[in-house]
Amino acid sequence: AVTGRASPAPARLPALDTPVVMRRDSLAGSVYAAGTLRGNVAEFSTRGRLALQGFVYGGDLVRHGRADHAVQRVGEEGLGVAAGIQLDSASAGGFVLDSNVAPVSLQGNEGTIALLINQDPATRSGREQQYTMAGRFILHDDHDEVHLTSLGLRFDTTTWASAGESTIRWGGRGLRVDDLDLRNGDAGRIYMDGLLPTEGSANLDVEVTGFEIAHPMTLLQEDVDARGLVSLSADITGTTSDLRLAGAAGVVNG
Repeated sequence: AVTGRASPAPARLPALDTPVVMRRDSLAGSVYAAGTLRGNVAEFSTRGRLALQGFVYGGDLVRHGRADHAVQRVGEEGLGVAAGIQLDSASAGGFVLDSNVAPVSLQGNEGTIALLINQDPATRSGREQQYTMAGRFILHDDHDEVHLTSLGLRFDTTTWASAGESTIRWGGRGLRVDDLDLRNGDAGRIYMDGLLPTEGSANLDVEVTGFEIAHPMTLLQEDVDARGLVSLSADITGTTSDLRLAGAAGVVNG
């Protein structure tokens, strides 16, 4: 067509896998809210529920969502919050999430959280994924921290689970990880411990054994067809402007 020469048949282009795009200035959907409020300005309590249907805002989408909450304020004890959140077929930050459950509680600056995310195999390369997390969090003025009692990642038939409790702190001095230890039976391990500061010297140890490359691709919802078992050992030292990494890495069946 460009040259003007005759062609026996028009060329056929392959069908494009066009990504779904959600405009960031879009606002749509319905919201339902109901509840009761008792007390006065100083001391009050409220219970209720919030439901979303086809809700679109800022480029994110929730097809079905529900939150049941209870809030109580008692004088100097501060504000106490308990909520149970359920989302079905949500898209947030470019990630598609099929079903999500998150009970959360907060009293003052401390709270607890339990998270369950299920990924339908029909929507993600035929693989079923499940991500779980449970722990408590503390909000400080200069930093925040999460104390994980359990952490789990399941990719189809492969399961990574925490071997014990761990703590993650961020803000202030930087990022600090204490004894983050994930195991895949006796076949694999992911371990992190140490400090990656905003200023000063870093001291972070990383150990990975038998980690399938396809799993982070699945977690990031990428369609890159990459496979292979990775093992590495790294010791990160120095400052943020002069980081030094010493270690070794290997790939099997890449």
